[in-house]
Amino acid sequence: MDGGRYERKGTNYAAILRAQAELEQALRELEKMPAFDPGVVAFSAHALNNYLSVTGAPSNCSSRHW
Repeated sequence: MDGGRYERKGTNYAAILRAQAELEQALRELEKMPAFDPGVVAFSAHALNNYLSVTGAPSNCSSRHW
């Protein structure tokens, strides 16, 4: 009965954990790059946008089903 809801929560949680791990990896890589390089700024913006998209999507989806 509620199995689907709990499964979605688990899937969303796993997606958030993966996104967080990817962001942490991207931040570690950023620390190795020189500062004020336009490529670094673009990479940072892209990595942050990906993280925010992944973490925001499950919360938006789950709020519609409650």
